[in-house]
Amino acid sequence: MQPDIAQRLTFGDRALREILEAMPRIHFDSDNKPHLYAVTLHASIVQLCGGCLALGRTEHTAGIPVLLRSMFEALIDLDNLVSDASYHERMNAANLDQFIKLLKASSVNPLLAGLDKKHDVQRVVAEFQAELDGLRARKRGQKDLRARCVDIGRENEYTSIYTLLCLDAHNNIASLVDRHVSAGEAESLRVDAFGDGNPMSLARRIHLGVGWMLQSATFVHGAFQTNYDVGDLMREHDAMRGGAT
Repeated sequence: MQPDIAQRLTFGDRALREILEAMPRIHFDSDNKPHLYAVTLHASIVQLCGGCLALGRTEHTAGIPVLLRSMFEALIDLDNLVSDASYHERMNAANLDQFIKLLKASSVNPLLAGLDKKHDVQRVVAEFQAELDGLRARKRGQKDLRARCVDIGRENEYTSIYTLLCLDAHNNIASLVDRHVSAGEAESLRVDAFGDGNPMSLARRIHLGVGWMLQSATFVHGAFQTNYDVGDLMREHDAMRGGAT
């Protein structure tokens, strides 16, 4: 294992452990949707970071960008939510929109056959649509990810880091080569089924995931005023940036 990768994994494990130990400090009202959504978003981000760290120690590293992509999307929602508690309505709208699409497809998609026997699909769709229409009428409908990033000043991340992660998640040709191809003997190319052809890319991704987990902890502990300080971990993480850029 490359030294840069080992160093970031070791720090990541320690940071993950400290963030997990701090989670019981967060006390929230389970009937309060902004509270519930914020805590569950943070929990998902922490879990996804743990997944990245676990994969980073194996030869199955192709899944890391996929996890990072989900982490970024969750972090953007969390950032919006702690900035504006009413943002939970946009999350509700996105959820309603997806379920409406799923339920409408049940009449024509054989993989959803039988769903209409368990539920009154037409009634549920009508109820969901009425709720979604109400949110949209108040300009609280769902937004695409780019618009959500713009709202919190993170468009540059969307058009750079997130776009690169999407290339990996979608198995773009450049990503496939970066992930699997390395130089073999006599300058021939070698395609590896496992591992990562570019160790520095792996180090950067681990660094990125841990950083997003720390940002998430900063958001929730600040919003819930737990007095837990993520500053020391953030500063240590920033000090490691030089070797991961």
